[in-house]
Amino acid sequence: FLASLERYRGTMVATTNRLSDLDPASLRRFTWKVKIGCLNEKARMALYKAILAPLVGQPPGVKEVNALRALQGLTLGDFSVVRDRMALYFERKPTHSGCLDALASELKVKMGFDKAEIGFL
Repeated sequence: FLASLERYRGTMVATTNRLSDLDPASLRRFTWKVKIGCLNEKARMALYKAILAPLVGQPPGVKEVNALRALQGLTLGDFSVVRDRMALYFERKPTHSGCLDALASELKVKMGFDKAEIGFL
């Protein structure tokens, strides 16, 4: 693998959530290493308003904004997953409560992954 990386002349993008498990020799083959962390409060609010609030049909109220503030550790992928899940609700319109509960459940899943070995739970 390392020899292939050195010979490759194109652009390669690799991702991992297990950086500590990579051999230092493999890390040296990558020109840039970028950490994409969790969203700050401003980004969470903007994404919620842009991605999930339109599904509900109204902007979030004070109660919802406060609940979203408490959900620290969210990533862009969490909003994407919840948007896709809410889009599957054919018989009922998504609610802010449902969207926030779904975001909270994504955080709970990630907490479990911290203890996981390689693979799926």
